[in-house]
Parts: sequence; C-alpha cells; structure tokens
Amino acid sequence: FFMFGILFFYIYNLLKREHEALNIFAYQDILTGADNRNRFVTDLPALLREPADYAMVLMNMSGFKFVNEFFGFEKGNLLLQHIARVLEENLAQGERYYRDNADHFGMLLYYKSREEIISRMKKIHQDINDHVISPNQDYRINCNFGINIIQGNEPRMILSPDAAINGALLALNSVNGNTSNPIAFYDEEIHEKARKKIEIESQMHAALANGEFHMYLQPKYYLGDQTLHSAEALVRWCSEDGVMHYPDEFIPVFEENGFITELDMYMLEEACKKVSCWMKQGYQVRPISVNQSRVFFYDDEYLDKFHDIVDRYQIEPSLIILEVTESVAMSNLDQVKMVIKKLHKMGFTISMDDFGSGYSSLNTLKDLDIAELKLDREFLSEQSTSPKGKVVVESIIRLARELSITTVAEGIENERQLEFLRSISCDIGQGFYFARPMPVDAFENKVLHGPLAEPKPDGN
Repeated sequence: FFMFGILFFYIYNLLKREHEALNIFAYQDILTGADNRNRFVTDLPALLREPADYAMVLMNMSGFKFVNEFFGFEKGNLLLQHIARVLEENLAQGERYYRDNADHFGMLLYYKSREEIISRMKKIHQDINDHVISPNQDYRINCNFGINIIQGNEPRMILSPDAAINGALLALNSVNGNTSNPIAFYDEEIHEKARKKIEIESQMHAALANGEFHMYLQPKYYLGDQTLHSAEALVRWCSEDGVMHYPDEFIPVFEENGFITELDMYMLEEACKKVSCWMKQGYQVRPISVNQSRVFFYDDEYLDKFHDIVDRYQIEPSLIILEVTESVAMSNLDQVKMVIKKLHKMGFTISMDDFGSGYSSLNTLKDLDIAELKLDREFLSEQSTSPKGKVVVESIIRLARELSITTVAEGIENERQLEFLRSISCDIGQGFYFARPMPVDAFENKVLHGPLAEPKPDGN
C-alpha cells in the first residue's frame, strides 16, 4: 500500500508538471515571458465587465523583418524582449499586455482622454528606442499604434474580444508603415473603409470575368499646335447595378491585395485590342498609354505576356506606352533599369508617371532610359504659382529636353496654365481644359473622327 501511495504521488506530480508546462505553452509567450493572445482573449471578457473606460491598443514595428535580416535573429529577439519589458514598466495596476506574434503586441489600458493615451504611446515609443540594437548602428525603431476606445457606459455584453481587438487592428492597418502619423483611433470612417474593402474584394474577380471594368480614354495633345499625340487609358468599374466606381475607390485595394496585376494585364489587352481595331477601321492611329504596377518589374513572365499580347493583335509595341510611377522607379533602381532596357528592346515606349509627387531625384532621369516624363498635377499646380516654382518646373523641362525626354503636363484646367507650359516649351498636355476621360466610343467620335489639327477644348 505504501509503494502504491508513492507511485500515485509520483504520477500526480508528473501530470501536474505536464499540465503546468502545457499551460505555459498555451498561455505564455516563451521568448518574452509575456501573456500570449490565448491568455489575453480568455481573460478579456471578465476585464471588460469592469465599469471602466478602456483603450484596446495594438502595436507593431515598421521594418522588423529588416532588423532580423540585417542585425541577425539574436538581436531581433533581444529587441522583442526589450519591448516586452517596456510595456510591462509602462502599465498601471489592472492593465494588461500581451505578445501576439512576431513584432505585434497588444495592450488593454485605462482610458482618460485621447491626449493622455497619445502621450503614453509616445512615451512607450521613446522607451523602446532607448534600446541599442548595435553599438555601430544608430537605427531608429518606428512603431505604429491602433487604438479602439471602449467606453464604460457602452453595453459590454455585445462586445466580443474579437470585436475589441479587430477595431484596434483596423486602426493599426490604416497607419501601418506611417512614420509621420503613427497613431490612429478606430472610428466610423475606418470601419466604413474596411467594409468597403471587403465588399470590393468579394466582387473583384466576378467583375473582371463579367466585363465590368471599362477602358476610358483621355486625349493628350501637343501643346505647340494642339494636335493629338496619344491617349491615356483609365479604368472605370461599372457594376451590374449601374453604379460607377472610380479608381481612387478600388485601385488602392487592388494594389494592396495584388489583384492590380490582373487588372493591369486586362487593361493592356484592351488597349492593344482597340489599337488593332483602329488600324483595321482605317483610323489615324495614335498610341495608348497604360499604367503598370510594380509587380511586373520583378517577374520575367510578365514581359513575355506583354510581347504575346502585342503579337496576338499584330500591332507595333511602340503604339503602347507603359507608364510606371516615380515611386516604383525609385524603389529599386538597378532592377528597374534592367527591365526598362528589356522593354525597349521589345519596342515598347516607357513613361515615368507622377514625377514630382514624391521625393523626386533628377538623377533618376539620367539613369533610366525613359522616353516620356509626366509631371504630377499637384506638383505642377503648386510649383507654377510662385516665381521660384516656375523656375523649378522650367528647369525640369529643360533638363528633360536636353536628355531627349518628352515632357507631359497633367491636369491642365485653364488657359493660363496652358500658356505657361507653352512658354517653357513643355511638349504635351492633358487635362479637363482639353477633355475629360471618356468612353472609347465617345473618344472615337469626338477625337479620332474630329479635326486632328485643332481640337476644341470642351472645358467640362
């Protein structure tokens, strides 16, 4: 009986230790010692029953992957452990924090005011940056914060842990990677944006299959004699219920989820198809410029698809102008240079779009073999309103001309802008002064069928 008791006690302790170990794995983050999401979500309903105002905060770091790659995983782990200590030291009694995964952390804090919670986040951010990743590198750690305010007088029974966390997550996603404004509060605008995104993503594949995306064309004119130079292809989404969706509603969503590559390829084929049709109908054919996302710069298969499409419709690649944004060109200059060189060999014309919308580098013009430079409309409107601004615009156009690069001004809306651009020898222009983007049949009737030498600005 005595031996049976010892055996029972031994088995009991073994099971107890295993249970404790399982609890640690189930509810604790091994690396930092913090609670994990499972523990936090389990405890959250009881916490929310307290009659207090809370701020549910989610935090992550911009570029944590770079820390691991550049400094090594050991340094990355030390940084995560430092962050856990900072959060613990900045918590008041009754507040909680947890590590979710990678560089994602969450906090449930008492809420007094927006100013107070922002001040606390700035303090946490500052304390995190006290950590020296490497003595030889002064690397600033950038954090983003998404905050969901949970008022004590709200009915908590309908607020699930997932709802509390998801609100903070939506706010975090709205500022992810933003270093100038890294803190966001969940509100109806963010909720509506997220709802709209889900709606768009649920419909986009069917919309493409059903032909709901339509190519609109906006003419581009030589500014000297106002004869037609080309047209820019712009997409419009007309859903089955007749509602028209404009690019600023869906393009950012497509760029984020990758669907933009399918849409870009569809628009390229639509442009090639239309140019081929014009040739057969005997129109005086003009090039069509088509926007392209950054993805095709990193996938050789896309270049083959470009060539396959122009071959299929038996048109010269020079009749298609591929527009790439300045931000894409600046992101990986060597790769972009290589791809542009290949595209030139294929016969395509390359245009840099939105020049001046970011941190423009005139050196880029020297390095990239582009045929066309499009000045961003915002850049143009701001720079042309002051004497110094006019000098800047004129200098860019003169430099482009000396590099044998054609210049295009977007957003021309009045005679004054037109005369200014003419006076500094800008080559080509487009904008509402000449014509708004229009359906293809309207473009054929108003522009291709109309007198090419003297297009009449419609001003509408």
